[in-house]
Amino acid sequence: MKGFINVIKQKWFISLVGVIALSILIWFVGPLFAIADKKPLASEVVRLFSIMALMLLWGLNNLRMSMKAKKQNAQLIEGLQQDQLAQQSADAQESEEEIALLNDRFTEAMDLLRQSSMQGKSGKQFLYELPWYIIIGPPGCGKTTALVNSGLEFPLQEKFGREAIHGVGGTRHCDWWFTNESVLIDTAGRYTTQDSHASVDAAAWTGFLGLLKKNRPRRPINGVILAISLQDIALQTEAEMNAHVKAIRARLQELNERLGMRIPVYLMFTKCDLIEGFNEYFEDLGREERAQVWGNTFEDSDQLNVVELFDQGFDELLNRLNEQLLGKVHQERDVNRRGRILSFSQQLLLIKPQVHTFIEKVFAPSRFHHRPYLRGFYFTSGTQNVTSIDRMVDSYANQMGVAPQPTHQTTGRSYFITRLLRGVIFAESGLVSNDRKYETGRLWVQRGSYAAALITAGLGAFAWSTSFTWNQLSIGSIEDYVKSFISGKEELRPGYREIDTIPVLDPLRDATQVYDQDKVPLTGGLGLYQGRKIQPKATRAYFDQVEEVFLPALKRRLEEQLKDNMSDVDFLHAALKAYIMLAVPKRLDEDYVRDWMQFDWENQLRGEAKLQSKLNTYLDDLLNSGFKPIKLDENLVKQARIVLRQVPLPQQAYARIKQEFIRPDTMRSFTSELGQEIGYVFLNADYKIPKLYTKNGFYTQFKPESYKYVAEIARDNWVLATASSDFSEADIKMFHDEVQDLYFQDYIKHWNTSLNELKVRPFSDIRQATDQLGKITAGFSPFREVLKDVEKNTMMSIITLENLEKANEVRKAAGVRSGQLGRLSRRAERLNRAADKAGLKDKAKPESLGPGANKVERQFREVNQVILATGRGQSQMDQIIEALNGLRSYLSSIVNSGDPGESAYNAAKQKITGGRGDYFTTLKALSGTTPQPVRRWILDVTNGSWGLMMGQASDYLNQIYRANVFSFYKQALAGRYPIANARAEVKLRDFAEYFKPGGIEARFFDEYIKPFANTNRGSWRLRTVDGQSLGISSRALRMFETGAKIRRVFFQDGAATPQLNFSMKPVYLDANVARVEVDIDGQKLVYRHGPRVPQKVSWPQEAGESSILFEDLNGVRVAFREQGIWSFFRVMDNFRVVNSGRAERFRVEFKLDNRRADYELSANSVINPFNRSLLRGYNAVGRL
Repeated sequence: MKGFINVIKQKWFISLVGVIALSILIWFVGPLFAIADKKPLASEVVRLFSIMALMLLWGLNNLRMSMKAKKQNAQLIEGLQQDQLAQQSADAQESEEEIALLNDRFTEAMDLLRQSSMQGKSGKQFLYELPWYIIIGPPGCGKTTALVNSGLEFPLQEKFGREAIHGVGGTRHCDWWFTNESVLIDTAGRYTTQDSHASVDAAAWTGFLGLLKKNRPRRPINGVILAISLQDIALQTEAEMNAHVKAIRARLQELNERLGMRIPVYLMFTKCDLIEGFNEYFEDLGREERAQVWGNTFEDSDQLNVVELFDQGFDELLNRLNEQLLGKVHQERDVNRRGRILSFSQQLLLIKPQVHTFIEKVFAPSRFHHRPYLRGFYFTSGTQNVTSIDRMVDSYANQMGVAPQPTHQTTGRSYFITRLLRGVIFAESGLVSNDRKYETGRLWVQRGSYAAALITAGLGAFAWSTSFTWNQLSIGSIEDYVKSFISGKEELRPGYREIDTIPVLDPLRDATQVYDQDKVPLTGGLGLYQGRKIQPKATRAYFDQVEEVFLPALKRRLEEQLKDNMSDVDFLHAALKAYIMLAVPKRLDEDYVRDWMQFDWENQLRGEAKLQSKLNTYLDDLLNSGFKPIKLDENLVKQARIVLRQVPLPQQAYARIKQEFIRPDTMRSFTSELGQEIGYVFLNADYKIPKLYTKNGFYTQFKPESYKYVAEIARDNWVLATASSDFSEADIKMFHDEVQDLYFQDYIKHWNTSLNELKVRPFSDIRQATDQLGKITAGFSPFREVLKDVEKNTMMSIITLENLEKANEVRKAAGVRSGQLGRLSRRAERLNRAADKAGLKDKAKPESLGPGANKVERQFREVNQVILATGRGQSQMDQIIEALNGLRSYLSSIVNSGDPGESAYNAAKQKITGGRGDYFTTLKALSGTTPQPVRRWILDVTNGSWGLMMGQASDYLNQIYRANVFSFYKQALAGRYPIANARAEVKLRDFAEYFKPGGIEARFFDEYIKPFANTNRGSWRLRTVDGQSLGISSRALRMFETGAKIRRVFFQDGAATPQLNFSMKPVYLDANVARVEVDIDGQKLVYRHGPRVPQKVSWPQEAGESSILFEDLNGVRVAFREQGIWSFFRVMDNFRVVNSGRAERFRVEFKLDNRRADYELSANSVINPFNRSLLRGYNAVGRL
């Protein structure tokens, strides 16, 4: 009502009323007016043109008035410019630009205010009438930042934006902020201080106040928000503060004098977040708490004591801070942040003297001027990201004995602004009184306006001319729509689809919407309305074309569905049913046809909601038009029926249930139900199970709805045209039992699969295994929660109150579900209606769960018992969690030891050598008594943890091996003879140090590897415990085994140095050889075709040379020699050594230049010491 009153008070509206009243007089009274028996206004055309001329004159007059107002505004700007003619040319130019910019912004704001409106508590209200507030303060004090983060709504921000000219970077001139509660004028800080260019700033400021007074003479502003930065107060010298105080007091005095009223001043301290500890102290505040007021509002009667009131209010704020201090410190764990919280109130107290001085000087009484009207002081914080003020007040802190705090970065949230503006400042918008003299004159001007009686007459004349035009336009629109229809129909090609009918039918349907017979519009009535004649014909033509154009396309689409889906029996049955319904009126179910075609169009036209809506509209109009039945393709129907008769009715019903209830948005998984924590422990925890196969799905979907689907399929047997289409209630009950069996088979399969898919995530190392075990054994244990979820959904006989209520809702209130489940709910409605017709509504819920549900419980009974407490009050899962927690502590002790590798090795060694029982053994025992998949989970954890321990132990051994064994081998043995075929030789001392009993290699093997290896018989192999062995390669184990053989050959009886004792017996000598001489390190064995006597030989000797020499009957000698301690081994490498009949004897064939001598070598070991594969077969690996 207030908005309407504001409109009728406008000059343009009052003048429009007069023009309309005069037009009515011309139209109705004009024919009665005569001059010399002539009636100039008797013709309707003359009267119409007269009225149009009158309206044109009214418009031109408004344009004249607008131009006049613009001229007056320009004159105002010129007046502002003339005030500065005495300044220098540069000053004059800058002032002119400054006032011009202010004028442009002010004019733009005025135009917007006069044209814009918004919804307030009392309805539509104009921004021009909202309270106006001016914000002043020094540059950079945070005025704009406070507004940007105030939480106010700026409905006209698309015009000006939240940062009007320069945003939060600084206000150059003035910004206009339009909110639902007020208009805020953010002035440039230099207008307040006038210290950058005094003459320019002062001129701009004075011109700005004049503009306010000119354009809002009743109440230029409703209050002043004085914004002062605590940073300025804390850092300013006394001289700087005095200058600011003087400037601010001068601006306040100018506001009071030039605007001619007593204006309330709201002192707002900004940038409070710069006080050290502010953010930590108030960090726990929520959005609503940060919006509250932090300050004090004075009573009007207390203006004489504002300084004392400030001191009192400031102390009250400090007391409230200190009252909450203990709780905040107790909740904070960080020592540095706790210190900042403790020091916050002290930091605030240090700034009080400066604030006290500022208020005292600005608002001190004066005998020459009116004292500024201070309403209160308030502390706020916008969003600042700068260094805290603690650094700035270190000098104060030193005086008070407070240790300086380190600086830190503040966060970007606003504090204590929103309710200050809305609840305090805007709520007091009426505190400023209007100019009574101006208001009295304005009231008398309004009372002298045109008579209210002219309003009705003017509106009538305007409505008549509008009606005439509207009817003409409506008839033209219908003609255009008909032309579009004809053009679209001519473009249709044979075999067109439903979507192709849109360009044809859309124009015709739009033509039916031009006129609305039920509601004749005011602008189209007054005796000229043509809708009653045209509308029925347009509607009939539209329905005829829907049947002629749309129905054939619909028929073709259904036939395509039948042809393309012969293998999908459920789809085929649904499509055939819809197809036959269009041909047999008594079978027509309009809701079913709508649902089916909507389903088809949703799949065909994904992302084309508008096209789907149009097709649905055509279908609705077709079904409501009483269309002529279509002619069926009998061969196609026959073919479809043959396919469908091959599928038993229960399977059809079950397929229909799955189609209706299983969709992407009806799937669940362990992670979706129990949280992402399950996925941190298990792989494949996101395996999807349709919610239909949950206990809730059983009680709220399958159980109350399945019988209806079976009954519907049975009733719809007419689709198949079978002989037995009249099923009894007993038949339907039998079919329903079969459907239940199919359902519970899938139910069991889904839950078995979900459990079998769950696998414990592999551990990457012992530390990660400890963390994972911490998650598994926590209060929210994924092991336990998964089994609880399984138990919840597989104990079918337990009906919770929640499930029972949901089942009742589904059974009794399908209409409620209609608004929630889309197409599925429409299906439910149709089933309920069908159940009512068939008398099956009360039978929709069989009483017994049936054998299928019992089978589910039996299938998962063992798994569910894992979490059920036994007679001792502890479940199997409790025991498992307890053992896993022990394993976690055990592994944690290894990780946190000084050397985790050594600890892992010792633990593995203790376990593999048959030490005391441990948590691995306990968990292995528990796994033997638990069903799958829990058994697999336990084994995954134990085997994974044990494997990591063995791996850690292996890494530890490799470190020792490389440091103590491989490094020596690499330096002293690798690449030297006899380990390798090289000229460089292994020194006997190094050979003995490495290979001797108790030597480098043997000592390492006996101490570290032997407990994990089986060396008793055959080839050596690693021991296996719990499926794990020490992580040593077979190549490394073969190396140690070869080393043991070398010790048995070269270090018999525990000798500390290598030694070989053997005998050599000649067994053959060529007839052409007189003698043969074998020299082994100076031990010469000579044979001359005499008795074959064995000779004993030992190695090593001092000679360091070995040879073989042949002398023939002519005295010709042939020899082969080698040097070095390993010389005889080198000699043997060049001749053939073969086995004899006994293991410890070998036959050596010495052959040079067709001269041959054979010796039988008898060693003291079955291992041939001269077999090059023995020593050269030893190759130390770089990593075990």
